[in-house]
Amino acid sequence: MKRLLLLLVALLLVVGCNSSGGNSTTETLTAPATEPAPTATSIPEPTATAAPKPTATPNQIVTPIATVTITSTPSPTPTAAPAKESSTTETFNFQVLDRHPDPKLDCINNSMDVFIDVFGVVVIATNSAPLPFVLHTAGVLAQFLDNDEDGVPDEPNVLHKLVEGNYVVPVWSKQEEEEFFQLRTVGSCEDNIGMAASMYFDHDEWALGGIQSTGTWDTNLEEVWHVISRGWYEAYPQEFKDSLSYNSSLQEWEGSRLSRAMDAARGGRFEVVPSSYPSNAWYTYYDPTCSYPCQVAEYFYWALMANIDALDRSLTNKCERSKDEWYVCNREELLQKDPLVFDLLNNRGWVFPVRIPDGNYQVNTVSSTSGNELDAESKRKELEAPDWTIMSKHPTLDCLNETFNKFVNVFGMYVIGTPEAEEKRVNHSAGVLAQYLDNDEDGHVDDINVLNSLIEENYVVPLWTQNDQQLFRSELCEEKISFGASMHLNDNYAFGGIETAGHWDANLEEIWHIITKGWDRTYPEYFGSYQLLNFDDADFSAETSRIAEAMDAARGGQFRFPPDTYPNGSWYKYYDPTCSYECQIYEYFYWILMANIGALDPKYTDQCESHSFEWPICSKEELQLMDPKAYDLLNNQGFNLPTRIPNGNYQGNS
Repeated sequence: MKRLLLLLVALLLVVGCNSSGGNSTTETLTAPATEPAPTATSIPEPTATAAPKPTATPNQIVTPIATVTITSTPSPTPTAAPAKESSTTETFNFQVLDRHPDPKLDCINNSMDVFIDVFGVVVIATNSAPLPFVLHTAGVLAQFLDNDEDGVPDEPNVLHKLVEGNYVVPVWSKQEEEEFFQLRTVGSCEDNIGMAASMYFDHDEWALGGIQSTGTWDTNLEEVWHVISRGWYEAYPQEFKDSLSYNSSLQEWEGSRLSRAMDAARGGRFEVVPSSYPSNAWYTYYDPTCSYPCQVAEYFYWALMANIDALDRSLTNKCERSKDEWYVCNREELLQKDPLVFDLLNNRGWVFPVRIPDGNYQVNTVSSTSGNELDAESKRKELEAPDWTIMSKHPTLDCLNETFNKFVNVFGMYVIGTPEAEEKRVNHSAGVLAQYLDNDEDGHVDDINVLNSLIEENYVVPLWTQNDQQLFRSELCEEKISFGASMHLNDNYAFGGIETAGHWDANLEEIWHIITKGWDRTYPEYFGSYQLLNFDDADFSAETSRIAEAMDAARGGQFRFPPDTYPNGSWYKYYDPTCSYECQIYEYFYWILMANIGALDPKYTDQCESHSFEWPICSKEELQLMDPKAYDLLNNQGFNLPTRIPNGNYQGNS
C-alpha cells in the first residue's frame, strides 16, 4: 500500500455525519499537464464489453462507469418494492482503476489505490480494503442513484451537484482515516474533493448480497446515503436544505420542507441537542456533537430507510436496536407517524429510491411501468399550475351541468358558477383557491395530500344564489358531490385583494372552510374534528386533535354545543346554536389562520373590530401571545399552511 502522504479534504471538511459535521471547500484550479490514462482492472473479466453513456459535467473527464456482461436473467425482486418486469439485464462489473479518473485531482493518487467511477461519483479505497467490500459500496451507490436500474440516474440535478463538488465515497480503516487527517496539506487539489461520509471495512456492518438475504444490517445504506444527501441539499435547497445561511439565526430561518418536518419529529426546533426531548417527539438523537445540519442528515436517512422498508423488523433488528433514536420501522408506520416527511418523499414529484439497495447493480434494458420509473421532469408535470379556461361543462360530473355553466379547473378542484355568476367573480374565487393551495405560487401544490383528499371527495367551490343552493338536489348525482361552503353572489368580493380594496373578501373565509375539510381528513391527529375521530356522545371528553385542544382552551372548556355564556378568560366565543363542535373547529381554524397571515390587520379592513365579540385577535403577534397552542400548531409543526393573504391574482403560471 502506498504511504499516506496527502489529505483528501480541506480543513473544514468532515468525514461522516456520525463522526462530525461540515461542508466541503470547492475552488477552481488550473489543470495540470495531461497524465497517462488510468489502468483498469476488470473484476471479473467480461465476455463482452459495452460502455454505457456516463453523465458529462463541466471540467469533468468522464470514463465508463463499468464494463458490461450481457446475460438473459430476470431482474431481482427486492423486498418492499414492486417487482420489475422480467427482462434482459446488463450485469455491471465495475472497472477498478489505479488512479482518479480526473487528472486535475491527481494528488489523491498518492494516497489511495483503488478508484471506481459511478456516474461521476468516485468510490476510493486503499489496497487494505477488501475488494468485494469496495465493489459492494459502488453497487449500493449506483442503486441509490439509479434505483430502477435502467442505466439512467433518477435525479440528474442531484447527481450534477455531486459530480460538480467532486464527491467521493472512501472505503478505509479507522486508522487510515486518522492518518489521512494528520498528514493533510492545505492549498493542494484535495481542497477540491468533496466528502460527506466514509465506510470503514474494519468497523462498520457489511451485508454483501443485501440485508434481505443476509439478515444483517448494512452500514452502506446509511453512509452512502449521507453522501448523496449533499446533492439533494444543493440541488433543491428550498425543499431539502439542511442548514441556514451564516448571517441569520436558526429561529429566524424559515427552514426547508425537510428541516420543518424534522422539527415536528423532534417536538420543536433545537439548535443544540436538548437535555430531554418533548414527550411527543419521535426522532430523539442525543449525540451532543451532532449539530443541526447533522440532525437533518440523520433524519433524512431514517425517513428514507423507513420509506423503503429497509428497517422492517422482518429483515433485521436494526429498528429495534435504534429505538432510543428512531422507532418508525416501515412505510406504513411512517405514513401514520410522520405524514410531513412521508408527503415529501412520496407525493411531491421527486424520484427517491423505492427499492432497498443490495449492492448487486444491474441494468434493466426493458423499461418498467412502475411509478418510480418515470423521470423526475415527467413526474413533476403532474403538479402543473392551473389552466384558467372557463369551461361550459364539467368534464366528468354531468349532473352539475344543469345548474352551473362555468367551470374552472384549479389543480383538479373546480370552481363552478351559475349563469348569473359573473366571470370576474368566478376567476377571482379560482385565484383565491389557487393561492390557498399553492401559497408561494411556484406552480406546485403546497400539500398534495390535502388536495388529493379534496379531489377524492369531489369538493367544489360553488358560486350561486341562496335560492340556487336550496333547489339543487345533489342526490340526483351518481357521483358524490361535496360543497363544504359556498360563495353567494351577494357576498363581499375584494377584487385585487383586501390590501387594495380596503374591505373584506368573503372568499377568504368560505374557500378556506372548504380546504379545511382536506386538512381535517388528511391529518386528523392535528386538525381533525370529533366526527372524523369517531367520538361518541357518551364519551365526548375523549382525546381530541391538537386543533380541538387549542380551541377548547380558547373557549374556556370543551363544549359539545355553544354554552349560554362562555367562561371568563375565554377569547373565542361563537354563540350560533346550530354550530356543532365540528363547525366550531372549522370557524376557529379560519380565525387563527386569518390572524396568522395578517388578514385581520385593522390597517386593511374592519373585519377584526366588527367581529371582536366572537374573535378579538387581529395579528400574528397577538395570536402568539393570546393563543400559543394555535400559534404553535400553525407555525412550528412543519405543516405548509398559507402565510400570505390571497388576493385572487395567482401568478403561478408566470
